[in-house]
Amino acid sequence: MKVKQKYTEKAISKIELFDADMGCTYLKDALEHIIHLGRKSKKKTRVFIITDGCPFDKEECLHLIEKSANEFDIKYFSLGIGNECDEGLVREIAEKGYGKFEFSKKEVDIVEKVIFLFESSMQIYLSDFKLTIQKTPQNFY
Repeated sequence: MKVKQKYTEKAISKIELFDADMGCTYLKDALEHIIHLGRKSKKKTRVFIITDGCPFDKEECLHLIEKSANEFDIKYFSLGIGNECDEGLVREIAEKGYGKFEFSKKEVDIVEKVIFLFESSMQIYLSDFKLTIQKTPQNFY
């Protein structure tokens, strides 16, 4: 079994256990815990935020996401579910967290969208990249 397929199946089995109580979302504490773990880890940290609404602490969460994405190798991927999710939040999580985002208005799309985000999270990103091209009479590019 390919490594990618193995991790995809593992992620899907975990997601199938998720449950929501339709209450309010307090995302800040969870983010702080993840950032603490990611800071100590030598592995790349990828965070998936799946939301059907909007957290009370939206601005604080976006600040934490941006700060941790810039200071540590933590990337954020987000999925907005349903008609009531804050689409701006879902986009901003991915933008500030150097990841990708998706929306699912129908329940049948969710697994497909999660797989896309999961596969995107395994792509290699360039960092600290510098390209210098010099024009000389001997070699012109």
